[in-house]
Amino acid sequence: MRKIAYILKDRNYFIKIKEFCKIEDLECVDVTDYSLIGENQFLVLITDNVSVLPKNVLKIVPVCIIDHEPNNNILFYMLDKKFNIFQFRSLVDCICHGGATHSFLEGLMPVRLDNLFVICNDLSQIDKIIYNITKSLAYFFKFSEIQKLRIGLSEILTNAVEHGNLGITDIEKHTSTMEGTFYELLDDRINKEENKLKKIKFFYKISDNQLRITIEDGGDGFDTSIIEKLHNDKNVYKLHGRGILIAKLYFDKVIYNEKGNKATLIKDII
Repeated sequence: MRKIAYILKDRNYFIKIKEFCKIEDLECVDVTDYSLIGENQFLVLITDNVSVLPKNVLKIVPVCIIDHEPNNNILFYMLDKKFNIFQFRSLVDCICHGGATHSFLEGLMPVRLDNLFVICNDLSQIDKIIYNITKSLAYFFKFSEIQKLRIGLSEILTNAVEHGNLGITDIEKHTSTMEGTFYELLDDRINKEENKLKKIKFFYKISDNQLRITIEDGGDGFDTSIIEKLHNDKNVYKLHGRGILIAKLYFDKVIYNEKGNKATLIKDII
């Protein structure tokens, strides 16, 4: 179980943190005994008393200060005094992904979201792209659920780039991977004139307690009838062809259009 460490004077902060950890299935640990910081791996150390922090603590664990003026020479994360569950969730999320914290105003809760993004064929940035365009999911899903949704999206987006825009077949990917030449193949396809202008359209909408995402590539599509043949648990462990199966594990529905160049992923908000 992942852990949150705390050193707190104000019990109200402790109550908030404990409630959050219960919702997110995290363990919260009082580390007033500083030896625990070194012995355990924590996601973050939360404190409202920066003066008690042991030396070199930032080398061991990310530190978040509640209601404290930031020191420009020390890389603390910050939570304002009236932080809520969404801000805390965003804090944990950004620490795990090297991002930046965002403000979540008390009393402000979106009901609908509607966003369209255009994504280029840079596979090296896919995880960062997915993280940045799904930050708002902190309002609707638990942290652990958001991580699973991102894994499914990453798989489908990778497929859209490799097999859709770049036209790399499963056989080509398998052969080049075994020969250690996959990245050379990737660079060659990315630099082809016919592929340079191809983009991915990433649209997501939240309404009526449902998340709906469509990922559409500029490729020729594929025979979607093969999806039914993938319904075998052994296929999850294969190097190739498992992206759709993984997405199906984390979304309630994964639907392809007839052409096979657009996937719709649906997740109910419970």
